Amino acid sequence: METTRGKLLFEHQGYLYVFNKQSSNKIIWCCRQYRHGKCRGRLHTIDDQVVHLIDDHNHEPVHSAREVVESRTIMNNAAKTTSRSTHDIVADGLSTLSDHAIASLPNLKNLKRTVQRIRQRHQNPLALPKDRTSLVIDPEFMKTNRNRTFLQFDSGSVDQRMLIFSTKKQLRMLENATHIYLDGTFSVVPELYFQLYTIHVEYLHH
Repeated sequence: METTRGKLLFEHQGYLYVFNKQSSNKIIWCCRQYRHGKCRGRLHTIDDQVVHLIDDHNHEPVHSAREVVESRTIMNNAAKTTSRSTHDIVADGLSTLSDHAIASLPNLKNLKRTVQRIRQRHQNPLALPKDRTSLVIDPEFMKTNRNRTFLQFDSGSVDQRMLIFSTKKQLRMLENATHIYLDGTFSVVPELYFQLYTIHVEYLHH
């Protein structure tokens, strides 16, 4: 098992341990809460067998810990190696979990954000849809790099589907503009769509 950052994990009796160091054939593990929770739980393993345990935890065990980590590992691997949507990856990862395991997970928004970050790091693009009705816009493309809403309107999964992208600031600029310029572009538009229509305004004399 691994963390989302690729560090080795070991589960024992409901506690998760992170790889600390290796000495000869022995691996020393620290409780995952040692940094943020100041937990002093430790254990040593040889060939994945616990040979020494320092059971000095300052928190209760989570007996669904292994189940949760394995599920998140599956999600992370899917983000690295497939072009499936973020929604589908997370939904599949949650589908086999017990209610107790789901309750111990971060909220859905955070899970999706983790999958999106992993996908970005591995530059794994989404598959192109076959038609407009099957187009699913991944949440990462609905916001700007500063996490501001960018998809302002989506008419839904209909044949004449319309998407409007803009930030709130750009909409205010449009509302207050005295000069507005329109441009319909055909050559750069994906085959699924007929036209990309852009709206420009003068702002700060530009």
